[in-house]
Amino acid sequence: MCVCVLVVTSRRLSHVSAGGDCMLWVYVTAITSRHLKYVSLVVLAIQNAALIIVMRYVRTRPGDMFASTTAVVMTEIVKVVTCLVVIWYEEGSVRGCCSHLNENIIQQPWDSVRVSVPAFLYMIQNNLIYVAATNLDAATFQVNPELTLICQCRFFETQCRYHT
Repeated sequence: MCVCVLVVTSRRLSHVSAGGDCMLWVYVTAITSRHLKYVSLVVLAIQNAALIIVMRYVRTRPGDMFASTTAVVMTEIVKVVTCLVVIWYEEGSVRGCCSHLNENIIQQPWDSVRVSVPAFLYMIQNNLIYVAATNLDAATFQVNPELTLICQCRFFETQCRYHT
């Protein structure tokens, strides 16, 4: 009996099959940056559409509703944990992860403050999206995330010009 595991890295896709007396490594050609760009775009589009549909459904169904602030805070906690896992994976150890966080957050407080302002505004925006999902009709609500996406792209473009 073989146990199969897929390992995806930025350099290659490795299929590791281990168990009993079988061991197989298959290296697949790396995904080019052009393909990765389109795959990322499709995945983000699907994720964005699914988020809107599910959010609209849970906010308009009959029965007890959850607090929108709880959903937003839990989303942010999941993001923080995911980021910490990625940093831990890239650094290779807990000590390296702590060192990275110390160098980039603790020792650079001004950068942390500058990043926290848009993060706070984004948190307010997410709370308002939950309010909109509860109170707006479906067509109007569907247009709202598209407008926020345009605003986020403009803000990102402005920030990129500022830093280059």
